[in-house]
Amino acid sequence: GRGGYVRRIDISRLNLTDVPYPLVINAYYRCGITEDEWPAASDPDERKVDAGTPSIEQITIADLTADGVLLGAFIQGLPERPVQQVRLNRWRLSTETAIGPASPRIPAMDFAYTAVETTGIHVRHTRDLVIEGWSIDGCSMS
Repeated sequence: GRGGYVRRIDISRLNLTDVPYPLVINAYYRCGITEDEWPAASDPDERKVDAGTPSIEQITIADLTADGVLLGAFIQGLPERPVQQVRLNRWRLSTETAIGPASPRIPAMDFAYTAVETTGIHVRHTRDLVIEGWSIDGCSMS
């Protein structure tokens, strides 16, 4: 169900091909809730922390190579409980598909329908994020 902990995850040496979204961490998810509970679970405003509030922290992903990406990383915590202590080290990504204002994308598992218009790293409600040694071929990072 919804709530609980995702923590202490260490992943390294990944080679991915044609994976549009190599990393999606999104606390706005529907698992374990009814349709009636969906409005509260997708509320962008800060809410009271309870047993249904997910906690996501201490995640390291290192030495990742991915070709055919649309979006490098999408990390979205909750205002009341941000995603914490994520390290993304030594990623090499490549893309052949440009995204922009005319062709925004909705990241996988994003039930809040957050449209993104640039390839790269998109972060919201996140603390202690460390990004080292990143490159994305085929687009510019701004």
